[in-house]
Amino acid sequence: AFHSRLPGMPPSSPLARALHSRPSVFRSSRVLSHNAGRAAALAALLALASTPLTTGAAARVAVQPVGLGSYGGVTCVFLSEGPLLQAGGRVFPAPISQAYAPLLECVFDGRRSVAGASKLANRDGCLYDTLPWEWGRGERPKAAAFAALALRPSASGGGSAYHLLLAAITEACCAEVRCGYIERASLLGDEDGQLVIGATLSLTESAELITLYGERVPQPRDAPLREAEVEAATDEMIGVALAAGVPIEVDREVWSAGVVPARFALVDGRMRVAVDAPTPPAGATAGAARADEPKLWELSAQQFKALKPSALARALLASSAASLPRPREATAERLRELAYPLLDEVTRNQMLLSDAIAREDYESAQAIVGDKSRRQLVAEALAQAVLEEDFAAAQVLQARLE
Repeated sequence: AFHSRLPGMPPSSPLARALHSRPSVFRSSRVLSHNAGRAAALAALLALASTPLTTGAAARVAVQPVGLGSYGGVTCVFLSEGPLLQAGGRVFPAPISQAYAPLLECVFDGRRSVAGASKLANRDGCLYDTLPWEWGRGERPKAAAFAALALRPSASGGGSAYHLLLAAITEACCAEVRCGYIERASLLGDEDGQLVIGATLSLTESAELITLYGERVPQPRDAPLREAEVEAATDEMIGVALAAGVPIEVDREVWSAGVVPARFALVDGRMRVAVDAPTPPAGATAGAARADEPKLWELSAQQFKALKPSALARALLASSAASLPRPREATAERLRELAYPLLDEVTRNQMLLSDAIAREDYESAQAIVGDKSRRQLVAEALAQAVLEEDFAAAQVLQARLE
């Protein structure tokens, strides 16, 4: 739902695939003026409820949308470091679905229109589905947000469909948007000379408010406020960021690889950014799992342990894994968690046993040994027969295993 490939883009091109980003919002604090006793009590409560907000600003480029247009015939939102003339005429094309361009244009033009809000709620796998609804404090926060977006959008008084989506985040989901950003989204991009990008929205849980001395202040809590990085389509990130007035950023590495000189064309009576994509070289293909990549269920425990992260990512794709995590989430533990269900039963149990012993969880290790299936017992006997060069026994065991 979050990635698309631009046409005519060679594997060596910086924008061989499209990425989407999401914004985060900072809520301003109120300065309270009270007598000394009230001020002390309020200060104590605020100190208990406050949590520091951090961003990756040092590693990102702050950008702003400068308009809609096309890149190699694909509809894009173009991002710039500032007004085009001041930014040297350089833009970063962020592809969006053509169906959502009119919704985003309402935000750009400042027109009040909630038309299309139901599309955002019925969009599979996008922001509405990835929000941390467990943060909501109502009975059915996701259902309440769906009613506001899809059933009664005109009753909310929102300025645009993305203003309604922002209201769902802040009111039903009880979250604050801190910033939106575009990041690398593939573990394989560097190997194939491609840049795969994705949009992310950074959220912080909203503090629950109570009334103290006539003022609404955050309720003290033992646990810190939760944070989440949620994926969104590019138009959702940019629309929500503009509605909330929060920063939009692009990872500096991604910006350097994807920025292009701006070109313009008159489209339907309006001046648009229009950049031609480079022509791919003969024989260029998009990055993907190769046909000769090993399938995870074909690997022994020793072969699986030897896989480097990039090789494991390719094996996951070759084994029909639904998707890969973003690079910032792709820890060795996360990749193994995705791979284990696709391993052969024997290999999987050997890996689980090895993991249990490594963390000194001997109770789990004993349970794994005790739950060995007949197939695993035969496979282990076969391995032992081969090790002892008892090939007659190995042939019989191999037949039983098959």
